[in-house]
Amino acid sequence: MTQTSMLSQHHDLDTYVRELADPDSFPVLRSRSAPVDVTSLGTPDRSRPVADLRVVCVSASPVARVAEALAARFGGTVITLPAGGLGEHLVLDDQAAHVLVIALADEVSVDDALAVVDRVNAYRDRPGGRVPRLGFLTAGDLDQLSWLILKNLASGHREPASRKHVFLSPFPNGPLLSAGALVLSGAQVTRESVHQAVVAGSATFLSITSSGREHAVLLNDTVLCGSDHESRRQWLELGTGGGAPHCAFEGTCFLPGVSLDDVIEARSVRAEVVFTNSCLSWRPHSGRAPRQFLLTNALSSGYAAAAIGPMFPSHTTDWATETFHRLCDAGVPLGEVVAALNGRARETGTELPYFALLGFPWLVAGGVAPADEATLRRWAADAARSADPDVAPAATAPTSGYGTAATPQQLLRSLLDLGLNSTALETCVAELEARSVPDPDLLARAQMAAAAELIDYTSATYSGFDSIWEPVLATRTHASRTPCPYCDATVEELVGTSPDRPWTSRTAAFCHRCSHVWDAPADPQLQVPLIDIPEVWHRGEDVRGTVRLRPGADGWRTDRLTVGWFLHGQYFQGVDVPDPGEVRVTPGSTDDVLLSAQMHVNNDAFPYHQHFCRVIVIASGAVHLGGRAFAIVPEER
Repeated sequence: MTQTSMLSQHHDLDTYVRELADPDSFPVLRSRSAPVDVTSLGTPDRSRPVADLRVVCVSASPVARVAEALAARFGGTVITLPAGGLGEHLVLDDQAAHVLVIALADEVSVDDALAVVDRVNAYRDRPGGRVPRLGFLTAGDLDQLSWLILKNLASGHREPASRKHVFLSPFPNGPLLSAGALVLSGAQVTRESVHQAVVAGSATFLSITSSGREHAVLLNDTVLCGSDHESRRQWLELGTGGGAPHCAFEGTCFLPGVSLDDVIEARSVRAEVVFTNSCLSWRPHSGRAPRQFLLTNALSSGYAAAAIGPMFPSHTTDWATETFHRLCDAGVPLGEVVAALNGRARETGTELPYFALLGFPWLVAGGVAPADEATLRRWAADAARSADPDVAPAATAPTSGYGTAATPQQLLRSLLDLGLNSTALETCVAELEARSVPDPDLLARAQMAAAAELIDYTSATYSGFDSIWEPVLATRTHASRTPCPYCDATVEELVGTSPDRPWTSRTAAFCHRCSHVWDAPADPQLQVPLIDIPEVWHRGEDVRGTVRLRPGADGWRTDRLTVGWFLHGQYFQGVDVPDPGEVRVTPGSTDDVLLSAQMHVNNDAFPYHQHFCRVIVIASGAVHLGGRAFAIVPEER
């Protein structure tokens, strides 16, 4: 054992857990790796008891001893549960005020974390209505886990930050933050400015609002990334044969024009608490990317003491960022901050209530004076009833007329109204509208024009069809009762409605693992297309995919379907797919249609872990889209 002031470094688990149970000791485990630099941690105060703490862990896990030590240190109770199904088995007593789930990364999946959040959120219906403060401690190994714990124990006693509040977003404008906050938005966000703010400089509370993936947040000419040289080396040594971010294969960033030297590694970010308001940015273990590349894993092993983010696709609204900074500034514990974010998401309908915290849920970071009970009650009430001007229309969107039947020309015209720009489609729709008698051949040409334009749009961008209609329609989200058709996980439904033109209303479905699985009109003519493709595609090979088209309960309403296969995103050059075509069906028949397609992966195809194979089906003018995720790798591993 080595000791620096009150901080001690241990090489075996026995002495580590013994010291961890002592409120006056601040240990870290370094059984295999080099000693950690603890010079930034300062000298922490004695740990105080935490009221009604429940520490949850997997039984028979090496983490169980760490959980017992933490419970002894803070005066809590340990709850051990069987591996898998943590949320299913978790039962809390009415007095539980703080819940800390501690596990190695491979012991808790995203589904487990979602189930735990659901189970804890359900306690808002108990007397008093207070949701227990929930936090997770997850890491790849015990050494990394002990470092995360030490950072939480030492929070508030680290070297002073350059700025208390920093906000970063490549989107224009930004949230309203307190005076003195550093707000970088739009073109102000560059690699140089970000590096200066949170790598050379530091922040107590950092929030980032942007498009992203589970491994990276996009910031104009750079990305904040969970990958680094060590994570790439570890992954290559494992040789698992699965997908991974582009840098693992090619040594360059997945974002065009960004070199690895331009990437800002999440481990290097000097911020006490990081809020990534970006799609899928909070992942304890499972996902499309291997654990070594996840943002959550990088923040766990880096400087940050705590990290907050959504487990589902995020709509990056300003209210979430403003809520985070205001509550942290007021001394609200981080578990209460996340509960407020989830409560606000539930009330406004702009997000699913699946924000999560990596860190102690009772932590008040940055040396801020803890809020008193009256302040906490006021913040909870304000968060529950507030309605941001940007999201109020979505929250109160009328749904009368949703699903109203429409003519094919109305449905096709709605594509143009929603923002699809196609001269060929405009010409065909105008001709259809001018004719008093339906023309099946003209309708077929119009559908082919619509399919071609939609395929061009979504193949040239990383956006789905929902990015066209979401800004136009009043939207609201909810958790679907129907699980993902590919992995049985929870699915988020985004519902867009229009009171003036109800036939333009649409629904998109997102799985936290499989991403966009469905986009359909208010009155769909078929069920979710079921796509069957390999999980991993290799350069130089032919890939065969099949799709099962299933009519609605009343059978097929038309005799012609326009069907096309395509790959979604700007990185899909190098894969050959067949052109869209017409498929004949029998009106009134309830028989499924099984179609196949041969696709060739060229030697210049973009290796990446999160590609999407899409199928577009247009029936009587109504556009339906199905999708499934897959990975491309250079060669057999």
